[in-house]
Amino acid sequence: MSEVEFLFYAVCIVESNLDSTAVGKDNDRGIAQITPILELDYFQRTGQHINPFSTKDSERVFMYYAEKNGPQIERIAKKWNGAGPKTEIYWKKVKREFDKVYYN
Repeated sequence: MSEVEFLFYAVCIVESNLDSTAVGKDNDRGIAQITPILELDYFQRTGQHINPFSTKDSERVFMYYAEKNGPQIERIAKKWNGAGPKTEIYWKKVKREFDKVYYN
């Protein structure tokens, strides 16, 4: 697995505790908690519809934005979370999980 694939796994732990059926605040959905706005943006950019409850589709969306926001995993994770000071707190959570899966 690549570093970004490990990052996706860590993000999914933080976002949904690996629950592909999760629905969060603001109707964020699936294992990676894809927002309706992100789903629309992805469709407008790629012409591809996704099922946010599909882990495969969620990973495809994550990898698409990771390629646009990378290559540093910290930047990718923070951009996945959004913007503002809370991204630093989010990154610390993701980094903790990333370190567990990547280095073990």
